[in-house]
Amino acid sequence: MKINLRRYTNFYRFTIAFVILILFDCFITPSAYSALHSGRVGSYASSTTFTLNPAYILLLCALIAFLTDLHIYKNNIGYGLCLTILLTGLLNRGLLTGANAYLFDVISIFIVSTIAMSDALRKNSGVIDGGGGENIYDADYQVISKVVLVLFVIGLALVYIAPGRFGVLYFQFTRSARGEVTIWSLFFLSVLLLIIAIIKSSKKEKAKLYWIIAIAACFITISTSSRTLVLLYMICFFLAWIEQKFDIKKLIGLIAIGIVVFVGYEYISDFFLLGQQVSGSLGTVLNGRLGLWQYYWELFISHPIIGYGQVSISEQLRATLGASSEIGILKSATNYGIIFAIIELYIIIRAIINSITVIKDRNNYDSFDHLMTFLFWCSFPLIIQQHARILNYSDFIFWYTSFYMYYRNFKVEK
Repeated sequence: MKINLRRYTNFYRFTIAFVILILFDCFITPSAYSALHSGRVGSYASSTTFTLNPAYILLLCALIAFLTDLHIYKNNIGYGLCLTILLTGLLNRGLLTGANAYLFDVISIFIVSTIAMSDALRKNSGVIDGGGGENIYDADYQVISKVVLVLFVIGLALVYIAPGRFGVLYFQFTRSARGEVTIWSLFFLSVLLLIIAIIKSSKKEKAKLYWIIAIAACFITISTSSRTLVLLYMICFFLAWIEQKFDIKKLIGLIAIGIVVFVGYEYISDFFLLGQQVSGSLGTVLNGRLGLWQYYWELFISHPIIGYGQVSISEQLRATLGASSEIGILKSATNYGIIFAIIELYIIIRAIINSITVIKDRNNYDSFDHLMTFLFWCSFPLIIQQHARILNYSDFIFWYTSFYMYYRNFKVEK
């Protein structure tokens, strides 16, 4: 039987390939839990890295999506980012000493921007039937929704079958014994589950099972005291809330939220500020990131136009700062200069504008557009600490949805 790959979106092809290969990588890695954190967490079978590099798996999957679609666009704004990387690398000579990193970023941005642009322009043109008489975007969304359910079961089961190797859960709701479900972390799963449950409810689809599982996943991840995930859950509920018309139910919900915030203010404050007072140590609240930001800022202002080049953090400096990554757009600006950061911010701003259109007129957009909108809004606020490069699935989601929403509703010539 001949398989028509044009009946699938690039996002779908990438996601399916990535799920298969990353699961395989987890099973052949002695401890995926430890490997996810570069061996810097306790586990029963320590691994400093995955057996196969997840970043190269991601690039391979993106390449699969690109080659099975094979569209090249002359007006792709991703070219501006790629050209800036190469030019600044030549000027600061970083391209000579860190060629692998430069080429990886250029290739990954080129491919992800192209496949996202292709999906968006195909949607804009109205060509959404891959030949089977159905909306390929909605069909792909439905399959991904089911894949997410399967990953929920696999991830949770593996924690109890092989604790320490595929994650660990303590349910102590403290940062001293956090734990995680590693498979969920690799696939941005708890956030995806919540978004899908919200979208299914919005589209009047059967959503009870998704809500049960999404709430269970949220509860489990909240027990790990992840402030980032709690923030993302709040963004999801906020988007769902503003999509609804203002009525008595919305008013009651607003009052209920106000009461919860008022009654639980002390606990909420302690959770997000790690027990510090508002005037307390900002470095403690930010888990060492403040020192890292300051370090990168000093490098950035020393070479704001052409960039400093690839920054290497030594073990001694990492120990002093208390953090070694999660620096976001400041890292991009430091490496590749302010022009790169300006282009990235421009893409994000235009994507925000287009995503607001989807939110305001949700009935005229399908579930796939809703999924991209929610994922984008759950991604771009984190650029202050994440997504400097496309190395994992959450990074891919940020860059893909940014490009997709940038081009959504735009007519661009090939």
